[in-house]
Amino acid sequence: MKGKLRPIADPFVVAAPSGTHARTRLRPTVFEETVISEVGGVLGSLLRKDVAGLCADPTGVKNRKERKQLLTASTSSRWAGSITAAAQKQYGFSLDALFRERDMLRAASGAITKRLKQPVGVEPEKNGKKTVRGYRDASEWFQKKRRLVALEARLVDVEKRCTERKPRVVVGGKVLLRKRSNLEDANLTAGEWRGKWDTKRSFLTAVGESGKTGGNETIRVSEDGTVTIKLPTVLAVKHGMTHLVLENKISFETHRGVEWLTRVEVNKSLTYTVTKDPAKNRTYLDVSWGLAETLTPTVEQLGSQRRIGVDLNADHIAAHVVDRYGNPTGEAITIPLHLTGIPATTRDAHLRHAISTLINYALEHNITVVAIENLNFTDARDTGRETMGRAKRGKTFRTTVAGIPTAQFRDRLAAMAATLGLWIIAVDPAYTFKWGAQHWGAKTQTSTETPRTRHHAAAVAIGRRSNKQPIRRRKPRPRVRQRTNTGFQGLTTRCRPTSTTRTVTPPPRLERGRSRDTSGHDPTPFGVNEQDSLLLTI
Repeated sequence: MKGKLRPIADPFVVAAPSGTHARTRLRPTVFEETVISEVGGVLGSLLRKDVAGLCADPTGVKNRKERKQLLTASTSSRWAGSITAAAQKQYGFSLDALFRERDMLRAASGAITKRLKQPVGVEPEKNGKKTVRGYRDASEWFQKKRRLVALEARLVDVEKRCTERKPRVVVGGKVLLRKRSNLEDANLTAGEWRGKWDTKRSFLTAVGESGKTGGNETIRVSEDGTVTIKLPTVLAVKHGMTHLVLENKISFETHRGVEWLTRVEVNKSLTYTVTKDPAKNRTYLDVSWGLAETLTPTVEQLGSQRRIGVDLNADHIAAHVVDRYGNPTGEAITIPLHLTGIPATTRDAHLRHAISTLINYALEHNITVVAIENLNFTDARDTGRETMGRAKRGKTFRTTVAGIPTAQFRDRLAAMAATLGLWIIAVDPAYTFKWGAQHWGAKTQTSTETPRTRHHAAAVAIGRRSNKQPIRRRKPRPRVRQRTNTGFQGLTTRCRPTSTTRTVTPPPRLERGRSRDTSGHDPTPFGVNEQDSLLLTI
């Protein structure tokens, strides 16, 4: 290995999710759908005003009680509580994204600055150390200089907003907002765009409270499936009713229905959200609640039991079972995962199917531990243009890296495994691919029906690291055709001849260690005198 190895973090057990949710479809009438849209529009308008106030004056985060009192007059105290809670959450997410943008700009501008200081068109010397490469020609240097000026200008504005803690928020999404200026490329009409825009900006979420009927008195779902929605004050006066009761009943029997019904019967807190899909023209009801806290074990408490090492790639999942001693057992596992060029909902379905296949394999073989890499590609995304290749090939590679669903895979795997008694261990991804291919690749395979690729070797390395076992099997040995045999250090320094007799431990097969000499006299190993040669001969 050239250079110094970076420190490797200890493995840790991924905590189980703190909450869960379920979804069902609402089938409102034409009048009911109109009223639901009006409720979402009114509450969405109040939410946007509250978010705008927080972005203009961050001190309002501490004065949530005052903000809630101002909103209660036009809605109700329960709707006001849900609006202020959602506004503070949106403000927190936006502020976190602002800090991440600052870190990205700093990393990208720093990488460009280092490369601009290097000579143009000169390849760095390969002396075993990591060196900074300059740009290819003067044209590329000029383009990067322009990009650096643009990044530094953005950085000044972002750092100012970070200091003032004033992020910028586009409720509804910046991507959809930009499509309004070019509807032809987006294959949308003005009416279709307006429908999507209004749906994105509507708000219809009611936070529940334990001890109240059904766990939520703003959006209440009874045990028989009757849905009741409390109307804001403005709409209650307009329609002459305080609550909207839907004619068609719903049920959560397909997923977590028993858990939901149990919480409704004992009046535990439930949070309901009404959303609409304009593409399918369907309305859905989501319910969520918190789970009881579970004690997360440590890596040592899980013991040295069999586990599955998982290596996530752009188009497949490579996995391999590792026994308690860290040796790969059984066949290599390959699960296809094609996520390119398909809608987001379809990608999520493919990811869930791949995770289900992996979990089912673990349950069939009585395995309770799954080891994965703690990947996020933050550094690679921040300085990708400068460190991950050039031109079309580099762009393709960066697109591939950005398309690997690392966060979604980790979160969804932890959520699905928690209900089945599986534990997820996340390990440091450093050198797992390189060392895995070197020490656990196909060359080390003896008798396996399925060939083990480099990705499966990386899965073996991940499984070993999750058990705090080393990945490398042994220290590097001397190269072949050196003066000593392979794997034997032998005499590594020059020895001056002495008159005293000393004992030298002979290496195996000494004749391979003798130098080739055609002068006619008997050759001796380098650095050994005549007396030592007699002892070696005996």
